[in-house]
Amino acid sequence: MTATSEDLEPLVRDAAFAHGYAVVAGASLPPEVAHWPRVDVGRFTYATHPRAVVTRTAAEPGRPWRRRARAEVVLLGHPVDVATATHDPAVIARSVLAALGESVESAVREVAYLGGRFTAFLHHEDGMTVVPDTHATQPVFWSVEGDGVAVASHSVLVARALGRGPDARALGLYDGIRAVRPKGTIFMPGMTTPWDGVRPLIPNCRLDVRLGRAAPSARLQRFWPFEDRVEDADVDRVYDRFREQLLGHLRLLGSFGTVGLSLTAGLDSRVTLAGLLLDGQRDAFAFTYASPRAVGRDAAVTRDVFGASELAFRAGLPHRLVHWRTPEDCWLPQRAQAFREAYDRSWPEKQGSVGAAYSMYADLPHDFVELQSNLAETGTTHTRTRTDEPISPRRLAELWLGKVFADHPQYHDDFAVLIDAVDFSAPALRGHDHHDVFYWEHRMSRWAARKFQEGDMSHRVLLPFNDRGLIETMLSLPQPMRAAKVLYGRLLDEVPQVRDVAAGT
Repeated sequence: MTATSEDLEPLVRDAAFAHGYAVVAGASLPPEVAHWPRVDVGRFTYATHPRAVVTRTAAEPGRPWRRRARAEVVLLGHPVDVATATHDPAVIARSVLAALGESVESAVREVAYLGGRFTAFLHHEDGMTVVPDTHATQPVFWSVEGDGVAVASHSVLVARALGRGPDARALGLYDGIRAVRPKGTIFMPGMTTPWDGVRPLIPNCRLDVRLGRAAPSARLQRFWPFEDRVEDADVDRVYDRFREQLLGHLRLLGSFGTVGLSLTAGLDSRVTLAGLLLDGQRDAFAFTYASPRAVGRDAAVTRDVFGASELAFRAGLPHRLVHWRTPEDCWLPQRAQAFREAYDRSWPEKQGSVGAAYSMYADLPHDFVELQSNLAETGTTHTRTRTDEPISPRRLAELWLGKVFADHPQYHDDFAVLIDAVDFSAPALRGHDHHDVFYWEHRMSRWAARKFQEGDMSHRVLLPFNDRGLIETMLSLPQPMRAAKVLYGRLLDEVPQVRDVAAGT
């Protein structure tokens, strides 16, 4: 029997835009969030999903803040501070507030070196500054229209708040990309979204919103790198820093609840597993998702399924196999119907991997903490061929999805906009290889972040490699050493039971 919309609505609301938010000034909150808790901070109104963690702290009245008479900090999500070994968001917010009392720049730097997964909103006398986590894994979309400004975790919420419609050009680009790449996940080029005038906040950049007496304004500003890159070929020294930072981050992330490790036979998740074991975290489980039709037919899928099972057994962790399927294949129609409605609300245009998202929603516990090892590649090496070709719109289009797209000029404009908006230039990157930074800022935030939000529909995705100090440490090695993944080898040598696996090494 098909459930009524009234029966499904509690389930739909729990999953749609999960852990998300919408912040507006001079505009109305979108109807999709009418049931969310809300609070006013100055001239801004926040609406936050019921499962979102909200931490707010303000300057004490009369305290002598240098030029910051109305300083206030709002943290949405799960920040952690490896340097002080705390996952208490109130403690972290007070530290950020103290830095904001010095300057916006000090507060931005304070936020930049936090781990976890979160978005920081810094309110000061000049307006509001939004700072994402290291990889912008909790996305930030924004737009300005007339007297209104909107910032939100999902692009459709910004569009609805400001009355913006679909971007016909962007949707046409998407269809063109899909025609060339009929299979696999694709993602928009540059700063394009499916909605007219709605843009993402790119990692390593901040969004400065000014209200003033005239129309509001918003602009991106690059804040990283803070210093010139200094290469360090001393593997022992770099490894000591890498190990300490990774284990410290894992320890804090494991404090938020029951841990489930997304595990394959690959190196990234195996390193996370080794880190958990070195830190003594054994109260966890592992899971691997795959299509039953692919196991035994696709060598890579087979290797991941059986390799992950072997690794989990060696580590003494329970292992779950999550069967990839769509809601239409489900034998629990009410739950599948609720998921489909929640997904369609969250991403009404150009949807991603519905099957992977639904499988996790249906087969895994509600509100556990998933440790997802994506982002590790930021600190190893970009998978595409490196060349001496300078930064250009065409070169970035090639790094995005390959030469076939670089040869089509219609994609170049999107990357020209990106280069200008976030100062993606050699001087601004201060000695960092643009291959590495582009992978970090574009692929990870435009492709991977959707995957994390899809996981949030049922639980909370946290990322051990989403830590600037850790990534900077990895990037300090010469590129050949990073490509050889020497840091991974060192860590796995300490945990020989998961160093190799028969199904795939």
